[in-house]
Amino acid sequence: MVRSNTPAPPSTVIFAVMQTGMHSNGGVESITQVIERLRNVRPIVVTQIETEINHRWRDAGVKVHVWPIPYRMGSPFRSGGWHAQAKRVASWWMTNCKMAALVRRTGARVVHCNDALALWHSVFGARIGGAAVVQNVRGIKPADDEYGFRWKVASRVSSHTLVLSREMAESLVRRVFRPGPNGNSRRRSPSHIYSAVDMTRFRPPTAEQREHARRKFGIGSRQFAIGCVGAFVPLKAQHALLEKAGRLIKKKLPDGHLYFLGDFDPVENAFARHCEAVVQRHDLKQHVSFVGYTPDMAPWYWALDLVVHASRTEGLARCMIESIAAGTPVVSFDVCSAHEILTRHDCGIVVKQSDYDSLVDRIVMLATQADARRRLGENGARVAKQLFEPSLVISQYERLYHSLHESNTAHGRRAS
Repeated sequence: MVRSNTPAPPSTVIFAVMQTGMHSNGGVESITQVIERLRNVRPIVVTQIETEINHRWRDAGVKVHVWPIPYRMGSPFRSGGWHAQAKRVASWWMTNCKMAALVRRTGARVVHCNDALALWHSVFGARIGGAAVVQNVRGIKPADDEYGFRWKVASRVSSHTLVLSREMAESLVRRVFRPGPNGNSRRRSPSHIYSAVDMTRFRPPTAEQREHARRKFGIGSRQFAIGCVGAFVPLKAQHALLEKAGRLIKKKLPDGHLYFLGDFDPVENAFARHCEAVVQRHDLKQHVSFVGYTPDMAPWYWALDLVVHASRTEGLARCMIESIAAGTPVVSFDVCSAHEILTRHDCGIVVKQSDYDSLVDRIVMLATQADARRRLGENGARVAKQLFEPSLVISQYERLYHSLHESNTAHGRRAS
C-alpha cells in the first residue's frame, strides 16, 4: 500500500473570526481565502456580526455561528461606565462557554483564533472543551510600543502562535517569547505561513487589459497613478500621507495622482473627514481621489503605476502582496515584512518609517524610470507565485492543523 506524504488532517477546525464591519479588512480576507479552499478539513466559523463575508463562508458550505458581543471591535475594553464593562465581562464569559459547548458537540480538536479579540472570547472555552488553540497574530506593534501582560498570557494559554512572515516571527520571539535566565523558553516559538493570493485574479495584465482598466477609471495616458489601499483608520496613516507627502507630490510630480481605495465615509468617520479636509486645505483636488471600497481590486492594480504603503505598522500588508502579484511595484515604509518581501525579492522599494521626503523621492524616481518599474513588477509577479500560491498555503495550514490535532489527541490519551 502506498502512503500519502501528507497525512490526513482532522475532520473539523473551528475558526473564531471577529469583524470590524468595514469592507476593507485584510485579516478577514486572508483567513477567508483559507477557509474557502480547505478540502481535507471541515471548517466551522464563529463571528460576532453579520456581513457580506458571512455569505461567502456559507456559499463555500461552511456553518457560521454569529455570537454578538456588546461592543465594536477595536474599542477599548475598559471604556464606558461599570455597567458597560459588566456587559463585556458577561459576553466574554458567555462566548467562552458557547465555545466549550461547540467544541464538545462537534468534536473539533483545533480552534483557530484569527485575532486578539477572537482569542479572548474563545481560548478558555476551547481549552476546557479539549481543543488545541492557534493564536493567529496579524499585526506587529511599533518598536516603541511594549507588549504587555495580556500578550504574555495569550502566548501561554494558546497551543501555537501563527504569524504571516518570518520578520513577524522574529519580532515576537524578541519581544514576547524571550528566553528565561537559563536561555530557554517554556513557550513554543511562533511559526509563519504567508497569506494566499488568488493568482487567477491577481496577475499581471496584458497591454489591452491595462489600457481598458485605465480608461474605465478615467486615468489619462500621461497621468502617473499612485494607489493607497486600505480602510480609513489611523493605523493606515492616510492623513499623514496627505499632509506630509501630498504637496511634495504636487510639486515634484505634476502628473502624479493619488487614488485612495478602501472604506471612505467622511460623514460617519471622523478620520476620513480630517483626510478630506487636508485635500481642501492644501488644494490637492486635482491630485487626489477618494475612490472608496471596491470589491474587485485586480483591475485597479492593473491601472495603477505603483502602490504606496505608508502605514504606521503592519504584519504582512495584504495590499502589498496583491499588488506585486498583479505586477505593480510597491514603495513602502519599513513596516514589518516589507524588507522580507520587497527588498529581498527586488519587487519594491522600502524607506525609513515616516521619512516622507524619501518616500516621495522614490516615487518620483520610479515615475521617470519605466524600465525599473517593469523589472520590479516582473520580479513581484514571479515571487508571488512562489510564496502566495493558494495550494501551497493551504497545504501548510492543513499540516499545521493535523500536527496540532495529533499532539492534542495524544496528550488527551496520556491524561486519561
